[in-house]
This record gives sequence, C-alpha cells and structure tokens, in this order.
Amino acid sequence: MLAFGRGGGIDRNAVSTSLADSLPPIAGILLIVGAGGGSKQVLIDTGIGTVIADAVNGSSVSVLVLA
Repeated sequence: MLAFGRGGGIDRNAVSTSLADSLPPIAGILLIVGAGGGSKQVLIDTGIGTVIADAVNGSSVSVLVLA
C-alpha cells in the first residue's frame, strides 16, 4: 500500500478511502467461498458425497437438477 500510494502520488487519506470502499465486496466473496468449502468438507467427511454419487450413477437426471 505504501509503494502504490507513493508511486501513484496518492496521499494517505485516498489510500484509506480506497481500502475502505473495497473491503465490503471482498468480504461477501470470502464468505461465499468459505461456506462452499465448508459444505464440501462436510460432504466428504460424512461420506454423504459418495452415497449421493452412487445413487445417481447411471441415472438420466440432469447435473443441473442434482446441483
């Protein structure tokens, strides 16, 4: 931040404002990715993922419907 601020001729307040404006969208993305990773790990640890895969293996159900 120091290098980009000084290199771009931006003062401390402008860098602070830029960071404050960029954090809310990033936080939402991190929450969504973290929740997806947590759900994946629960499916793997409990073995439900394998059960679901075996149940739909060879069926004609669309992948979009399964998701």
